[in-house]
Amino acid sequence: ERRVVSAELTGVIKQVAVHEGDTVDAGSVLATLDDGDALVKLAAARANLDQARRQVVDAESRGDLGAASQAHLRVDMYQAEVTLYEQKTAHARLRAPIHGVVVTPKVEERVGERLEEGAPFCELVDADRMAVEMNVPETQIRYVQPGSMVNLKLNAFPTRTFLGRVERVGAE
Repeated sequence: ERRVVSAELTGVIKQVAVHEGDTVDAGSVLATLDDGDALVKLAAARANLDQARRQVVDAESRGDLGAASQAHLRVDMYQAEVTLYEQKTAHARLRAPIHGVVVTPKVEERVGERLEEGAPFCELVDADRMAVEMNVPETQIRYVQPGSMVNLKLNAFPTRTFLGRVERVGAE
């Protein structure tokens, strides 16, 4: 199973927390986009929300139903704004959708790169179930039979040995 991790909003990659070959859990933060602008707007929206809530209390204590109604509308508007910027700051963290291995080469060198919304950041592979297709010389095919156990070394993971089982042998 392969999954591409994409940006949910446009931004500059501020930090990369993984390297090629790292195993990550689902939900782990892989990278962080610069969310400074969203944080500033979030703080302003929270301040406006607090002020609007105080205006509701003040208007209701005076018995001014018109002002209280308008203040309630402002509370709803600022609450929606707070929710929007909370989502933007949450989306600034690119998270792993599955438990797997990072297979994108030199992913750590992407710091400072602008990532557009929907653009791929890296690719993860579920290491618990992988499929390998390979060519075997005819002189050695007798060693490869369905059901046989195999130890596999990959160039991308030179220090790791993968264990598996041959499912089928096809002709080419």
